[in-house]
Amino acid sequence: MYLGSSTNIGIGLDIVEIGRFRALDSTDHPFFARVFTPAERDYCMRYSDPYPHFAGLFAAKEAIIKSLPAQADLFPNKIEIYHDASGSPHVRIDADIEQSIILSISHSRHNAVAIALSMSRDATIDPESFRDVLEAVAMKAQPAEVQQDD
Repeated sequence: MYLGSSTNIGIGLDIVEIGRFRALDSTDHPFFARVFTPAERDYCMRYSDPYPHFAGLFAAKEAIIKSLPAQADLFPNKIEIYHDASGSPHVRIDADIEQSIILSISHSRHNAVAIALSMSRDATIDPESFRDVLEAVAMKAQPAEVQQDD
């Protein structure tokens, strides 16, 4: 959700079922080459079970796209997620994007989730401003109706 030009900040969240990646039968499936860079595929294949890592990277790419302005028109194969020595994820984008991105990725046994915060490169955020951003996100969110069983 890009909050608009007045804030130059966007937040994206995505959750993915790991089983959907397992269902592709093989990491040789064309989907993997279309969506992930060679470095990302190498990273995931270092693990005995690469599917949670593929799902996490996919969720991260989707979260990044959601956090950017709509005119960014960015595809997952233009985004590369890499990890530093401590394991923290970072982002490279092969496009003219004027945003800095902060990313977090996690997974459980069944799901992978990622959240991305994008902001203009010249933006400075103090804790009070960040609180205002989160409140703006909460105000734009449409709560789902909760149905209780009788």
